[in-house]
Amino acid sequence: MTKQQINLFNSFSLVLTSAIWFLPSASFFLSIKPGFVILVAFFVLFVPGANIVYLVEKITRQNYQFSIFVSLAIISSLTIPPFFLATVYQRLSFIDASLVLSVYTSFLLVPSLYSSISFILRRWYQPESEKLLVFPKVVFPSTLLHPFSLVFLLSIAALFFNLTRYSFLPVPDTYSWLIDFSQNFSINQLSLATDYARRSFSALLAAFFYLGHLDPYFTFKYFLPFLSLLILPPLWLAARLLSGRFWQFIFLFTAIFISPTIILEVTYIRQQVIFLIFLYFMVGLHLHAIHAKDKTIFYLLFILALFGTTIHPAFLIIILTNFVAWLFTHQTLTRRYQLLTLLGIIILFPLAQKATIINMFIRIYEQARASLVNALIGHWNLNFPSHYINSDGYEMSWPGFFGVIKYYAYYAGPVSLTVLIIFTLWLFTHQRFRQSFISQIRDVSAASIALPYVLFFFIAEIAPRFGHIAFLPERAWQYLNILSIFFLFFLIKDQPPIRFSGPLRSYLPPVLLILFAIISFYGASYINYLNQYSLPDYEFKAARWMANHLDASSLVYSSSSKNIIRYHANKNFIGLNDAIYSESNPAIILDHLYEQLPLTPDVSANLTRISTKLSEIRDIAAVAKTSLDQAIQLRHLSPDTYQTIDTTVTTLQTALAEIAGDNNATNIYHQTHVQFMQKLPPLYIFYSTTHPKNPLASRPYKSSFTANQNINDFPALDHYPQYFSRVYTDDNNVIIWQVKVNTFLPS
Repeated sequence: MTKQQINLFNSFSLVLTSAIWFLPSASFFLSIKPGFVILVAFFVLFVPGANIVYLVEKITRQNYQFSIFVSLAIISSLTIPPFFLATVYQRLSFIDASLVLSVYTSFLLVPSLYSSISFILRRWYQPESEKLLVFPKVVFPSTLLHPFSLVFLLSIAALFFNLTRYSFLPVPDTYSWLIDFSQNFSINQLSLATDYARRSFSALLAAFFYLGHLDPYFTFKYFLPFLSLLILPPLWLAARLLSGRFWQFIFLFTAIFISPTIILEVTYIRQQVIFLIFLYFMVGLHLHAIHAKDKTIFYLLFILALFGTTIHPAFLIIILTNFVAWLFTHQTLTRRYQLLTLLGIIILFPLAQKATIINMFIRIYEQARASLVNALIGHWNLNFPSHYINSDGYEMSWPGFFGVIKYYAYYAGPVSLTVLIIFTLWLFTHQRFRQSFISQIRDVSAASIALPYVLFFFIAEIAPRFGHIAFLPERAWQYLNILSIFFLFFLIKDQPPIRFSGPLRSYLPPVLLILFAIISFYGASYINYLNQYSLPDYEFKAARWMANHLDASSLVYSSSSKNIIRYHANKNFIGLNDAIYSESNPAIILDHLYEQLPLTPDVSANLTRISTKLSEIRDIAAVAKTSLDQAIQLRHLSPDTYQTIDTTVTTLQTALAEIAGDNNATNIYHQTHVQFMQKLPPLYIFYSTTHPKNPLASRPYKSSFTANQNINDFPALDHYPQYFSRVYTDDNNVIIWQVKVNTFLPS
């Protein structure tokens, strides 16, 4: 891109900035809001990155083609500006639309700063001549039939189809972030307390929230899932290297619908969705770098991954494997300059430790070491994934033959499994294919894809089965799915002759790829269809009733339905033991409810007084015990020891007298209880049946929305009206009891 082009682009960006600032106050804003949101998305997802890539072009003396420029601009915008926004917020402890706009607009100054510095350094540094950034020609209708356009339209249709199956958010994590963001954004704060290490994700969402004037729920449910369309530009970088529009379409279509878990995961807005998008950019950009022999792509992606560590910890794995890939592909250089290499590692070690890269390395090393020990002593789990417990101690088994089929069909998908099997077979059976790939793998870009693939395959398959350590194998398969696109590219590009004759020779490979991609989409859509039953309509109906009829301060107990209660009903949720519903003794239920109640500040203060006094008694008693032990051991009671014991006993008597006096523990307890009961909000117990089509009902762990049991009899809750009374029921699908607070006394 030339200086004139970037200046024109930034002039347009300044006009866009003014529109973003002034249009929301216009009377006609609501009528143009859809178009306004698109402008905001362009501003947030492209404008800062375009200026960053312009700077990279000048420093590295590159002149990127349009598709490369766009890809680098998008991934730069996703990682760098949110980091700076979060950093500025940490200094100011305040965020609003003006701050977001200021931080993002500041990137428009990058070309001017570069021009000023390069003018000063022109004596020592002579940049290469600039080249125009050539925009692709748009010719209708051929553009609509272009592989990129076709897959783009299919992707939009697939997203729209899956997003409109139900109106709630399908993942509990997303609700937690939604509630946190809604509360913090409303008071001009970023959500950093939940997970400080992922602060840039909060900043990215804040940019859309404050500039786009979007409702948080709409943002999470409908707007942010379309970020997955950003993966098309880097995929096109790889697809265009294939011969023929037909194979380009096959590659793009297969890469987009690579597996059911990826198709659905990109619609679940969590921090890791940015990492998944980054992996797509890695694959596309590295394939371009291998073809163009462009080493700068590797270093640029490495730098962007450093910024990505403030979005999701998985970026640390990319940094670690990229560093190993660099050492692997630069062995001659590192041997020649061993002292400099060692010095560089020593210098970088503190920085890596501060960025928790060392911690990630230690964690990977410990997992690998434990897996190796288990493998050597025969502590295997050959039943994986039919039976396994994850690293957090939860059983995540997929029992039976069909359970295993479902596991691999969903997490791995037919495309990834086929690519893995065929690629491995061809690597061992076809010399030309093997030689071609080995020559490519020596490139640092190829190694930076192959190494994380090997690591994630170890986590997904080797460690759980032979090392008896299941550290998120399902998540590892998600990453493997995307990285397998790299190997899919080589299967299409360098495929050896197929030993078939007739039509099979030409049509079998593409037909199978399209068929497997369609199966993946169908599988994802079917699971998405079943997801609507994880939060059934009768729970939504109950949520509307609670929102309209229960006091805002109400506390609602439930063993499930957390998100229905705390977000859709907007009531305070308290967890409940499943067994309480079937309990026949009301006293046990009341005791359990009482134990689960949160402490009010005054109650907490009273309990703190008791705790402090007991701590004093404990310390005094410890001193007395030490003196007594010494006397017993020496069989002699010296005057000093006697004095210590006498003082200790006197002090203990005084402390006990204080507790037994006017401020005794019993009075404090009753005072605490009276204060608590006076301020106790309305209490309710919520029960919902599990819908028979709930896809998680048959899993060994409980559904995030409804419990895995359907109870027909509630002995205590329905037969002791002096304690509990039904206030809502919907054909027994949902039952809500009110707890009568005036009888709510602990046993």
